[in-house]
Amino acid sequence: MTQRRWVAFVVAALLLAGCGDRAVRGAPAIESTVPAAACPPASPLRIDARVRVGRGAGPMTVAGDRLWTSRPAAGVLVSVGLRATPRAARPVRIGGAPVSLAAGLGSIYVADRDRDRILRLDSVTGKVVRLAAIQSPVKVAVSQAALFAISLDDGALHRLDPLTGVGTPLAIPALAPIDAVLEGGDLWILGGGDGGVSPFDERRNAFVRAGVRMPTRVVGAIAAGAGAVWAALPTARAVARIEPQTLSLGVLRASRGFAPTAVAVDGCSVWLGDSDGRVERIDPATGRTLGRPVRSGTALAALVADRGGVWASDPSDGTVVRVMPAG
Repeated sequence: MTQRRWVAFVVAALLLAGCGDRAVRGAPAIESTVPAAACPPASPLRIDARVRVGRGAGPMTVAGDRLWTSRPAAGVLVSVGLRATPRAARPVRIGGAPVSLAAGLGSIYVADRDRDRILRLDSVTGKVVRLAAIQSPVKVAVSQAALFAISLDDGALHRLDPLTGVGTPLAIPALAPIDAVLEGGDLWILGGGDGGVSPFDERRNAFVRAGVRMPTRVVGAIAAGAGAVWAALPTARAVARIEPQTLSLGVLRASRGFAPTAVAVDGCSVWLGDSDGRVERIDPATGRTLGRPVRSGTALAALVADRGGVWASDPSDGTVVRVMPAG
């Protein structure tokens, strides 16, 4: 990584961890799109499984009956079988710094930031191929038709053919883009430098609508689910909800003392994680916390929802932990 690119990466990281945010005010009420009768009631959370994958565990994705995680500092990928008792397979060593994973179209796509490449791993055979060369990629996302990669170096969105890697870059109207999720036909891109979330219309292949500025500049991560886009707001101790069609913004408060840095969503729950290794669950319709937080480990890097629960990666003790409602 060149000095200029390293500085850009550090600046984005500092902005995410910085201070000086505005207070959260005037957030509109949130309208539910989730059928409440189909969701379980509030209940305590429990640790359902704990699997050792190696120190530095970070990004995760779920593909069928396997959870995949990466250890960016070690340059390895690790899969965990989810049938019966979860077990980790032998690590796949790819080198570089795999900082983002995405599952889709029978493959696991990997953004290798330090070696300027996008990799494709066959989720059945485990074969790894270099798919595309992109400078300092920090995020990948995959839809039914395309693979998307974000370059921190030039702030561009690369729309790629998921089989050949052929594609062209598009400028992103956000400062230091670092995260992206798919929801409602759009790819929603988070700017780490300005706290803005910009929708990219996949069908029109363009940014055709204005983005949404978060009520605080510091955003830990974004996620999609329950018909909305969600953003963890650690300094506000809250999570924001963006309605994809109207771009209306609402804010749900986390429990007292909980500063969410990670978020994952399923049909019934907004799962929040903080850097101290705690996980809690919020009702996406009412904003009510569904039980007290549970400690999944000593630290927490990422969350991914799976089968009514959530997996949390702990880089300190090198585990991935599944948290489930006790009821």
